[in-house]
Amino acid sequence: MTFLNYLVHFLFYPGLVFAFIVGWFFYWLFRKVRARMQYRRGPPWFQPFADIVKLLSKSSIVPKTARRKLFVWLSVILFISISVTLMFIPAGPSSAPIAFYGDLIALLYLLLIPSLVFVACGPSSSSPFGSVGSNREAVLMLAYESAFTIAIISIAFTAGSLSLSTIVSQQSGFSWLIFRNPFAAVAIFLCLVGKLHLKPFDIPEAEQEIVAGTVTEYSGKFLGLIEISRTLLWYIAGVLFADLFLGGGDGFPMPWCVINLLIKASIVVFALTIVNVASARYRIDQAFTWYLKIPIPLSLIGLTLAIVSGG
Repeated sequence: MTFLNYLVHFLFYPGLVFAFIVGWFFYWLFRKVRARMQYRRGPPWFQPFADIVKLLSKSSIVPKTARRKLFVWLSVILFISISVTLMFIPAGPSSAPIAFYGDLIALLYLLLIPSLVFVACGPSSSSPFGSVGSNREAVLMLAYESAFTIAIISIAFTAGSLSLSTIVSQQSGFSWLIFRNPFAAVAIFLCLVGKLHLKPFDIPEAEQEIVAGTVTEYSGKFLGLIEISRTLLWYIAGVLFADLFLGGGDGFPMPWCVINLLIKASIVVFALTIVNVASARYRIDQAFTWYLKIPIPLSLIGLTLAIVSGG
């Protein structure tokens, strides 16, 4: 594959343009379904896009007490890391633009970067709200990343491969991993709730207590970049779960594999929304304890099951 091919994939499909449009739809679906379940009308379809355009058109303010370079670069690092992550995730066809044996481990590291960036955003701004949000984010990250890592390893054992493309292609013919290792599937789903800061794990951004948590002092283009990254995270959450456990595009030709994948990913987003609406916010100690009691044991059971069954 030439540099030009990689550039086209990075910018258009399955890169920024495609992922942003799908992530925009997923985020709008989340807000709309949540509103309807709370007997509200909800936002129009263009609202997430309008919010980002408004932020990008505003001037950006850096607090005088902030560590300026770190404060600015964190939003850029967040955007770049998530953009690169898109190249590792199959978006219909079973193979991603960047695919090699061990890409599952690379993906694991890339998915850790957004959490680390959110932890660093608070101290870099010198805001008390940001610092409290960062402390909460660090504690929560320790809990859900542990379960997420163990569950990913159990998937590798179940499929007998560290290649995400191989894992996806193995599931054609309804041989989905959600049936072969349901414990890992539930654990990763619960970790996605934490990664997206949905209820009951939205304590790092509890607006009634700490405004916007780690990103309280961000504004204008920097906040716009963070919101774009969050929109892309919605895409990654839905599509990655569909790839790992629901057969991805199931090997259909284009464009049916993409449509098939997006329908599955939409169902995942709908399920995440149900959890968000049906839950009340946990305190940080409750959230940490809950991850220790439920997702981490589930991921360990999944790993044991994978090792005992020999994949």
